[in-house]
Amino acid sequence: MHDHLRLASGPARLAFVVVVFALASACNGTAPEAPSGVDLVITSGILVTGHAVPGGTVSLSQYVVTNVGTAAAGPFVNGYFLSVDNTITTTDRQLFGLAAAELGGLAAGALFRFPADEVTIPDDLAPGEYFFGVVVDYTNLIDEAAEFNNTAAFSIRVFADPG
Repeated sequence: MHDHLRLASGPARLAFVVVVFALASACNGTAPEAPSGVDLVITSGILVTGHAVPGGTVSLSQYVVTNVGTAAAGPFVNGYFLSVDNTITTTDRQLFGLAAAELGGLAAGALFRFPADEVTIPDDLAPGEYFFGVVVDYTNLIDEAAEFNNTAAFSIRVFADPG
């Protein structure tokens, strides 16, 4: 489930927050069973701040990926994408330049905090509403118990550069 919250502080500064609830308790209040095999999930909120304009940068906060499965994951790479809808896929526009997206592996039950980074908005992107998304293991190197839970997305507004 993705909850979207947009906060504005004046016309030149925007902050976007998404809270991702990837691990939920079962209806009876007991913890869910870990999936058999590897299962990589974004288990923290992601914050992007800055004034999004074509060619500009915004700041991506630290976020957490957890292997909620029972087996260790090998190396994987996260991808960052812009989409016109909230269904983020690898066919959406990929954003490059994020150095901290690669991980050499993750043990069962372990988590990794990907560090904060800068995201460049493509300079040919038209102003408008978009969705920024993170896709864990976007190259599908890892055979996972569940592939459907590898994304987090939230809306952003790209403004015309007042130039």
